[in-house]
Amino acid sequence: MSKKRLSAFIAHSFDPKDKQITHKLKKILMKLGVRPITGDIGVEPPAEQVLKRMKESDFVLVLLTKRYPIMDEDSEEWMTSEWIYNEIGMAYALKKPMIFLCERDLRQGGIMETVAGVQYFKRERFPYIVPRLGQLLSEVREKLCTDSKGQTRMTEFIGDE
Repeated sequence: MSKKRLSAFIAHSFDPKDKQITHKLKKILMKLGVRPITGDIGVEPPAEQVLKRMKESDFVLVLLTKRYPIMDEDSEEWMTSEWIYNEIGMAYALKKPMIFLCERDLRQGGIMETVAGVQYFKRERFPYIVPRLGQLLSEVREKLCTDSKGQTRMTEFIGDE
């Protein structure tokens, strides 16, 4: 049986402040044996491009970073890029496994807490996510190699033991 390299569509903000952390994530994924797939600005209509690339991927990794402060006297929470929510919905509709990497102090809720592995991080300590991300990737590999009845599929990924 031939082995396939696991691929991840990375849903992320294109804000210039997030460029460095997105680049670090791509490097971490490659070291963990995962081929990162991302969108590009202005190549084709964004929704069509994202949908096409998401379909090509094995799972979706959602990078939630701080974008907008929530002006509330009782809170120091933030919201992320609104486009990310569209990508989460697309991934859910495509039944793609999802992993969420969530910057601390982001307002949470919705689908994130019910369908995915979640790892929280502080921007300045981002490389420390590697062990937990490795665990989450193992869970995704297992999910992708098992059908809805618990039977093993005929797919193996590079990095499977």
